Formats: sequence, C-alpha cells, structure tokens
Amino acid sequence: VSRRAADSVRVFGHPNGIIRISYIPCPHLLYFVYPLDFSQLHTQSSAITQRLWRQTQTHNQFDIHVRDQCKSGFSNLDDALTLFNQMLQMKPLLSVVRFNQLLGSIAKMKHYSIVISLCKRMDSLGVLIRPNVITLNIVINCFCHLGGRVDFAFSVLGKIIKLGLEPNTVTFTTLIKGLCANYQIVKAVKFFDEIVDKGFRPDLITYGTII
Repeated sequence: VSRRAADSVRVFGHPNGIIRISYIPCPHLLYFVYPLDFSQLHTQSSAITQRLWRQTQTHNQFDIHVRDQCKSGFSNLDDALTLFNQMLQMKPLLSVVRFNQLLGSIAKMKHYSIVISLCKRMDSLGVLIRPNVITLNIVINCFCHLGGRVDFAFSVLGKIIKLGLEPNTVTFTTLIKGLCANYQIVKAVKFFDEIVDKGFRPDLITYGTII
C-alpha cells in the first residue's frame, strides 16, 4: 500500500471482530469495512427498556406498600425499622413524604428517641433526602415529648429557618405545648406573644393550648 493510501485507511468497529476487506472504485484507497449488526443493537435497546420498566414497576409497588403500611400502623418497632432500612436501599429513594409517614407512625408508637436517630441517618444522606417542614415538625414533637429537651426542639425551629423553610401553625403550637408540658408556662405565653407580634396567626388549637 502506498503512503498516500495507507494514510487514507479508515477502520470501523464490529462486535464479532471479523474483518472484511473490500475495495472501492478508487484504486489508491483500501478500506477495512466492518458490517454493522442493527438487529443486535435493537435487541440490546429492548432489553434495557424492559429492565427499566420492571424497575419502575417495582419502585411504584414498594411506594404503595410503604403508604399502606404506614396508614395501617405497625404491630412492633422492628417491622418499622426493617421497612426504614429497605427504603434507604431503594434506588431511586422514595419521596420525603413516605419517610415522613413512617417517622410519624413510629412517633405514634411513642418511640421518640428512635425517630430522632432515624432523622439523623436521613441527614447523613444530604440532598438525597431533603427534609421539609413536616419532617422537622415531627422531630420537634419528639423532642417536646422527651422531658427536658424542649431546648433541642427550639434548635430545630432554628434549622427550619436556616433551610429557608416556613414554620407553620403545627410548628409553633407543638413548641408551645412542649413548654406547657414541661411547666414552663411563662415562657410559653411569652413565646406566643412574640410570634403573634411577628405576624403569626394562631388557630383554635394554639389558643386552646395557651388557655
């Protein structure tokens, strides 16, 4: 092959590695031609599509299972913790709504310290599970139910504000209840007055707590 011809050689890939040499009308150029197998590409594409469809179906079914299980409640803590670990292993992760439902179910079982520990695990995943105000309201409620931990509950209020979230009626009412439950009535009334001065509109539950 002349230098000019050698410089003009083009090589095309083929999955079976068999080289078929063919000549084109130009006598000075030699091409190594690898025929393309489009049927194999179509088969691979179909397999990928089917796998993604199965993964989506599995994800949706698990999402429904978590929702229904949280609605019906758990007979014991171990079942709830097993489900939490399964949720962390699911790819992609379920929405924060499902995690909130599970945390709320565990809180109803009065395992407040467990809920706080699970939230810390969620925090370790960073942006993968970004807490919302409902998540943090659950944490506030748990701290308020742990004697002498109301100060930690107020630190969670600070986190809500730091994350750019909006504290709601549940947030403030839970904090007021926590203060009252720990016999800090003066602080509860003072806090109520402060948030009203800042534009908070209490509901009947909030007023009932103060009364």
